[in-house]
Amino acid sequence: MFFRYSFPFKIPGYIFEILFVLTILIYLSFKRVIKKFFLDNSYLIVQVAIIAFCFMLVYPVLARGPINIRHTTVLFTATFLLFLRSLDYIQKKYFKGFLISAIFIFYSISSFNSYKSFVKYYDIHESIDYLSGKSKENEPIVLVLHYLAEPFIYYFEGSNEINILPPVALDYLTKWDATDLAKPAGKEFIEKLFSRISKNNSFWIINLNTPAYKLPDLVTIDSLVHNTYKIETDTLISDPKRYKTYLTIQMRKVKHN
Repeated sequence: MFFRYSFPFKIPGYIFEILFVLTILIYLSFKRVIKKFFLDNSYLIVQVAIIAFCFMLVYPVLARGPINIRHTTVLFTATFLLFLRSLDYIQKKYFKGFLISAIFIFYSISSFNSYKSFVKYYDIHESIDYLSGKSKENEPIVLVLHYLAEPFIYYFEGSNEINILPPVALDYLTKWDATDLAKPAGKEFIEKLFSRISKNNSFWIINLNTPAYKLPDLVTIDSLVHNTYKIETDTLISDPKRYKTYLTIQMRKVKHN
């Protein structure tokens, strides 16, 4: 089964290309045109060698940090062009036609399997529809993480009070420091917020339900909800049948014990 993450942006894809090119080079060496191949494509070979060398230098240090295999797309372009150029030196037309057809079919199947479903990082519209049908106007909403809050506020048409954690005003006309988004609101702030909005009503907590977004504020919220508040509803929003959804939205309606 073909996946877009298997080729060309994963290690197996590059290994496949390299083995393919090496096979063709061995074939060319037998045909005594290997020297001509290197002379004609020296610019591509130098590009691939330099880019690969640079990645080998930084990968041991940054592999678990800011660098990812998808960042090697620039390497893929030069490697794939070199791969296609190597086909020009195959004299047997039927064999060359077979290889070109195989490449075309491979990419066609890969593209179809990759894009036959819509891709959404999370289903914000379904979440809003659910909230609109279940919530009341006097029930405040707490949105954890601006990454979720931005699209939610844009599409949400209700009149509920909305609070964002960390507390950053999403005012696009006013300049604000992006580093504030990384600062946790803190236990004291969250306790005061929950105490205020839970005096007379239930309220909603909306967050991304995935370990990668298990932020300090969310850990504090989970602890408070477990010890001080009663969960009335706990719903996970995701639609893997319609979309390739990578993140699940958790929506909890809670009230003070």
